[in-house]
Amino acid sequence: MELRDSNKPSIDPRRLVRDEGTHALANILAATGYIPQSHTLSDVALALRQYHPILFGGPRGSGKTSLGEALAQACNLTLFYVPGVEGLTAGEVLGSWRVRAQEQAIEQLIQSGTDPRTARSLVWTEEFFERGEFLDAFAYASEAVQRNEPPPVLIVDEVEKLELKIQNLLLQPLARGWANVPKLLGVIGVREREHRPIVMLTSNNLKMLSEPLRSRCFVTWMDLATAEEEVQILRARVPEAGPYLIGAAVKITQLIKWDMPQVRDKPGLRESIDLLTALTEDGVTLLTENVIAEYLACLGKEQKELSNLRKALARLEDAANTDHPEIDRWVEAAFAVTKQAMNSEMRMPQEVHA
Repeated sequence: MELRDSNKPSIDPRRLVRDEGTHALANILAATGYIPQSHTLSDVALALRQYHPILFGGPRGSGKTSLGEALAQACNLTLFYVPGVEGLTAGEVLGSWRVRAQEQAIEQLIQSGTDPRTARSLVWTEEFFERGEFLDAFAYASEAVQRNEPPPVLIVDEVEKLELKIQNLLLQPLARGWANVPKLLGVIGVREREHRPIVMLTSNNLKMLSEPLRSRCFVTWMDLATAEEEVQILRARVPEAGPYLIGAAVKITQLIKWDMPQVRDKPGLRESIDLLTALTEDGVTLLTENVIAEYLACLGKEQKELSNLRKALARLEDAANTDHPEIDRWVEAAFAVTKQAMNSEMRMPQEVHA
């Protein structure tokens, strides 16, 4: 769990979208450097308006997880994160009873004169239930209502890696906003849909998900960023980078994605951002074979991939430094938009103080 900053105001993105429209959601996400694809933005706005969980499908590197993180950051919301890890148990995701603590409490109650049957009935309370991260988000949502605080964001990442029985245990809270825990008095979560956590699930393979789980969510598909989108995203995420480095980074990643079949694990947006950030912070002004070789760790994740990239250093250098009419035009346009925005701010009338 990553708590919101209590010293800063928070925004309820559901209310924002309902009151100000989808463009307002795009603006607050852009302030964090996240530029969503138009259809994804529309789908997220719909899910927010309808208080519905949303499931993001798409290949690795398409920005699925980052969207949820950007929303939490932009709106200053508490963030809960459940990683889809093989072998994760239901207790780790949802919660489990603290059996040893229950046994000790029963012993103490009996020793103090409580009837054994009554003693055993008194230990099925939240005091003895250890919530997992998933149900913790729903419990927090209930507490947030009392504090007049917006609901948290809950990300379930790579949900297809969870066992089907665990996926099916998520159905009730996803559909209703609360969960019944066997033997626990009451429910965990909220009754009103506007107070539910903002649930975002991601998957690299939707076919591995149970049909009931998919049916509980709005589903959107996120494609890998086009070259034009990648330029816009890099400009937003690494604003200190100059035109040459942004263009070079995009030209390199586009070459790897579309013209180097020997590199099977293609770089996504995370790799592009890592590469551009490293180049910019190190003050690189020209990409040569030797320079690119120093930054291959940003692009390749496996020994074979790195080996193939090293063999293609000359091609990578050529791509970085060769004119590409479309990419060059998009880079120029991205910087022109920034310059225009700065000029508009400078032309705004200044506040006059008496």
